[in-house]
Amino acid sequence: MRKQTAILFLIIASLWASNILFAAGNMEQEASSPPVTSAIDAASQSVTVEHPIDSIAIIGKAAIMPADALYLFETAMNSKVTMAKTDQGMGDFFEILVPEEQQTKRLGQTINSEEIVAMDPDLILTKLRNRDAIASQADMFDIPLFALDLETSSAWKNEIVQLGKLLGESERAAEIVGAIEERESDVAQRIEGVESSDVLVLQGSTSDGFTAFSIPPSDWIQTELVKKAGGNPILEEKGSTGWSVVSFEQIAAWDPAYIIIVSYRSKGDSFTEEIYQNPEWQQLRAVKENNLLLAPSDYVNYFQPNSRWILALQWLAKSIHPEQFADMDMEHEVATFYETFYNIKDEETLDHLVSLYRESL
Repeated sequence: MRKQTAILFLIIASLWASNILFAAGNMEQEASSPPVTSAIDAASQSVTVEHPIDSIAIIGKAAIMPADALYLFETAMNSKVTMAKTDQGMGDFFEILVPEEQQTKRLGQTINSEEIVAMDPDLILTKLRNRDAIASQADMFDIPLFALDLETSSAWKNEIVQLGKLLGESERAAEIVGAIEERESDVAQRIEGVESSDVLVLQGSTSDGFTAFSIPPSDWIQTELVKKAGGNPILEEKGSTGWSVVSFEQIAAWDPAYIIIVSYRSKGDSFTEEIYQNPEWQQLRAVKENNLLLAPSDYVNYFQPNSRWILALQWLAKSIHPEQFADMDMEHEVATFYETFYNIKDEETLDHLVSLYRESL
């Protein structure tokens, strides 16, 4: 009887020890498994990544938009980031932001499977309009693909929240959106009850020696900026999905109080010089009253769906409502923007960015 009891005790002890070892093995496996995060992109697709993220590729046209969003986060500085062209023609902001030893060769705006394999990224970012062309390649190599649209202020903020969630930096995303909304709220409070003026946003372009001007669609951020700044945006009656060329005759018929010239590939002063030298343009109210203004820029123009749209809003509100913004120093706003959003602390770099802003006007 004692022998049977001893054998039974040994069996129970053995099973107990096995359970402990099994549980410990599960705990060790769980501890070694990388964390996983998921977020919803601009295509309403759930995207999942494993951490740590060591390599990110930004692919396709308009790569500057997702790149601009990515570098708001610390993950960008801790990863190898390979990007398509991000220089719109006025210099590459990321060359001053990213340490030289971390910079990578720029990709073309189209990419093949071999290039994707060579990069072996943990995550691909792209502008929404490129997603369909890239999705099949990303799926082929089982690489998470996150699309960003960013075309309105609300979309921009929502997508920054989702990108932060995907990168495991939700607190930083909340900080970014909070800083944006603080500046937005300040503008809204200052212009409350102020009478609005007609504002016409024109993109200038030159081809074969001929200058053309275009206006943005009603649902793009350029139009939204005018509304948020307390202006009345002038729009074509017909709907459009992109910049639409307008004639001088139409511009003269509108005769707006303010004309904002936007130039994405140059500083834009060639357009204003041409206007001031033209007798027909000189008859317009905005030109007569010196309210023909160049949209601000540094390495990129502020009037587009990147993080600098908040600076464009502040500048425009101050330009059309100077009395309400008499105490706002835009050069200070530019400097603190880059400190807050891109963690630039070097005074020389900040002074350089401010000087580019100043010269653009």
